[in-house]
Amino acid sequence: MSTRAIQCVIHPGQTMCLKPQDGAVLTVKSGRLWVTQTGDPHDYFLEAGQQLRLRQTRTVLEAENDTSALCLWTHEASKRRFFSWIWAKTLDPSGDQRLIGI
Repeated sequence: MSTRAIQCVIHPGQTMCLKPQDGAVLTVKSGRLWVTQTGDPHDYFLEAGQQLRLRQTRTVLEAENDTSALCLWTHEASKRRFFSWIWAKTLDPSGDQRLIGI
């Protein structure tokens, strides 16, 4: 089993949607993130140094007020996919959206 990770930055006004494997861990490196998951009645507000274990469901991350750096990681067999998809959406006038290659 290996540890796999993806690190990224979310700027104010941006959201990131993903569907992680069950048990993936989100670690906030800097800033503050709002996290919500489909089927979970709770929203989470994480600050630098805090972690959240994610479920395998649609998850939305949004930076709060300032740029937030984060790391998503999991322990997995090397041939399994880390995330089934990650979608980043910039909430600006251009409406630019893109799928992030993983």
